Amino acid sequence: ILNFDPRQITDEIRKGVEQLLRDKSSSFDHATIYRVSVAAAPLAKWVTACVKYSAVLVKVGPMERALEEKRRSLEAAVQKVEAYKSELVKIDETVVALKDEFQGRTGEAEVLRVALDRANNTKDKADSLMSKMSGERDRWQVQTREIQRDAELMSTYT
Repeated sequence: ILNFDPRQITDEIRKGVEQLLRDKSSSFDHATIYRVSVAAAPLAKWVTACVKYSAVLVKVGPMERALEEKRRSLEAAVQKVEAYKSELVKIDETVVALKDEFQGRTGEAEVLRVALDRANNTKDKADSLMSKMSGERDRWQVQTREIQRDAELMSTYT
């Protein structure tokens, strides 16, 4: 009795015992059997309970199998979630590294932009100075010609 598993009751055995319980219902009546045997009354109740439990197991069996399938599915989904979490952590680390690299490159670009602005400013000043010097050159050439002409004129008068 202690090692009996109602899950092992087949449909054939259960139907046979149910038929026996119907045919001999008075034999399994608690009051009747208790008068005959005090020890047999609980045993009869146990047999009746095992048959009922077996019938319930037949009804619950598909639900238990579905539950087990859902548990396996849930375990697989949990494993996928864990894998996705791990992948997400790696992606987050990559994003942080790329942000740092981008910030560094942006800083370098800003330094280069400032240097380029300085270089352009210096070039503009040099161009301006060259254009001013170009005018000076023309003026010096005119002055040089005038001095040479005056020197020639002075040498002719002396």
